[in-house]
Amino acid sequence: MSKASLTEKYDSDIRPQLDLIDKLRSIGLNSLEGIQLPQIVTVGDQSSGKSSILEALAQVELPRDDQICTRCPIVIRLKQLASANDEPSATITYKKAGSTAETCHFVTHKQVNQVVRKAQTEITGDSKGVVNSPIELNIASHNVPNLTLIDMPGLVASAGEGQDDSIVATIEEMIMEYIEPSNTIILAVMDGSQELATSKSLAIAKMADPKCERTIGVLTKCDKAKDATEKGAIVATCNGGGTHKLALGFVVVRNRSSDELKANSTSEQAIQMEKEFFQNGYFKQKLPDGTYGRDALASRLTALLGERVRQHLPDIKTKVSNMLIQVKRDLNNPMLAAIPTDPGMQRFEFIDMIRKLVNEARQTIHGEKNGGVCSSIFERLRLTSEEIHERSMNYVGPEAEEKDESMFMERIKKSIQENAGLGSGVGGYLSYKMAERFVNEYIESIECCIDKCVEEVQKLVDKTLTSVIDGADLPFKDANSAIRFLFDAQLETSSEITRERVKYLLDTEKYAMYASNTEYEKKMTKRVVERLGLDTLRTLATPDPLGHSHHGQAHGTQANGFQAFSQKVTELTNKITDSRHADEERLFDSVQVYVEHAGTRLMDSVPMIIRRELMLDIWNRFDQLMRDLRDGEKPEIYLTDERVSRLLREPKELTIRRDNLNMQKTVLEASQKAIVKII
Repeated sequence: MSKASLTEKYDSDIRPQLDLIDKLRSIGLNSLEGIQLPQIVTVGDQSSGKSSILEALAQVELPRDDQICTRCPIVIRLKQLASANDEPSATITYKKAGSTAETCHFVTHKQVNQVVRKAQTEITGDSKGVVNSPIELNIASHNVPNLTLIDMPGLVASAGEGQDDSIVATIEEMIMEYIEPSNTIILAVMDGSQELATSKSLAIAKMADPKCERTIGVLTKCDKAKDATEKGAIVATCNGGGTHKLALGFVVVRNRSSDELKANSTSEQAIQMEKEFFQNGYFKQKLPDGTYGRDALASRLTALLGERVRQHLPDIKTKVSNMLIQVKRDLNNPMLAAIPTDPGMQRFEFIDMIRKLVNEARQTIHGEKNGGVCSSIFERLRLTSEEIHERSMNYVGPEAEEKDESMFMERIKKSIQENAGLGSGVGGYLSYKMAERFVNEYIESIECCIDKCVEEVQKLVDKTLTSVIDGADLPFKDANSAIRFLFDAQLETSSEITRERVKYLLDTEKYAMYASNTEYEKKMTKRVVERLGLDTLRTLATPDPLGHSHHGQAHGTQANGFQAFSQKVTELTNKITDSRHADEERLFDSVQVYVEHAGTRLMDSVPMIIRRELMLDIWNRFDQLMRDLRDGEKPEIYLTDERVSRLLREPKELTIRRDNLNMQKTVLEASQKAIVKII
């Protein structure tokens, strides 16, 4: 392929992708966690000639020093000007120590060295240490490749004068942070005149790239090789026959010598001298094409970076799209919505916050959401109904040890004696005063289980409200406490009303005894029939058609049947005429039937009251609460505009989080727009 064809292919395929990565980096995409842009990071031992290589590529002078000349990462963006009419330019951007604002200088190429030194001083201060705060150096020129490199501080074996002992580890940790990402190409600069085994840059490159798959080696100072052995080692390394092998190979370059630097030789002169060195000296025709010289290095780096970009760009596109979706989802979280500054809108925001929590709690308690609270409440109501009913059946006393019919009958007799002639008949009683004490005993015996039911249902509702508030993860600590207080107050009010209504119902059963329905009458009639033996009398008065008694025994004559019937009539007559005995049994039966009847009423009505107040009407009270908060009709709970504003004071971490998400959204949207234009 001709040189023109290669240039055309580069301009159509590689350059747009490299420009895209530069654009994404300038947008700030590489600053987002989880995004790694393909990059070339330059590492080298102090005084290995790293700065000279970068000068040769950028065609500008960079800081030099006997100690550390690069004191913070420098992102060098090189852009080749396509038109001869375009003016070369340079910009240097950085953040001073303790500042979040960027400082930008537009300089000439000759001013780059001086301004970079100034920038490093403003970033690191007067110390001689290093800081992980990058300087961005943008160079536009006709003589530079389209390439971006990150220059790292030089590796040192020990701290220099005035430097902290930790500087060795600090530099290594900083370099590792930059070269560890898998899509980073490591440009390891080594002194070619020295044993490569002693090179710290090669060692740290192997730490990040153990298989040496993404490291390219650059051998400098090849003109300093003393003899054929040292020069032969350089040739062997570049031909892949040395001890140290890299998948991306090695490139040999010639730097400006100290004498040439003192003579202020230009970069152009240095490039020309390098060409003459490789064309005429020892290395002539001994090194493969593309393994020596500044131009070969620029071409290799451009091709490698272009290939790396081509491989990773689809993955970057997918990550940007997914991250943008997630960021938008996070920003749509109501908890991240910015609180309005208008007092009226703030009040509306606070009330709306309560309304949403109330609706969620209502749905949970009504069983519209999972959680089991609804079924737990109904199970507790069912158990209470069962206990009310169980205590009412065949009532003979409030406590288990008193459930003895003979003892109960003695109490019946005593009640008849003490209340003779008092009160009118109610529900078949001779006197309601005689039965009242027993009904009261029963009501009092179930009060405890009813109170316990109200308490446990209240706890279940409270647990749900607490869970809803905690689950909402409200960012406003004071508002969270205020809502918790309001919820507690409403629940306590509902519980008090529940107890009052239940007490009224129980008091009604105690003091307003009444029964008038067919079920009650049937049960009383059945008791009378059983007491008087009317069923037996009816049996005796009705002969079996086959001539057998209902006890299964044969009888000889009608006389025997009549005799039994007459005897039963006599017993019944005696029982009826014994008014005292009849009153005792009648009251006994009446109390049991009435208590059972009252229990049947209460086993439904009590749980219904509890359910209505704590599961239904409580939400009406919350609605009223929100109207009061809005209208100020109840001064004791009304919140002033100042108080609402204080409750909704946004935590600093929430502001930072939202601002960070908005920043990410801006970066991701701009990145997505730029990517779509290329792929």
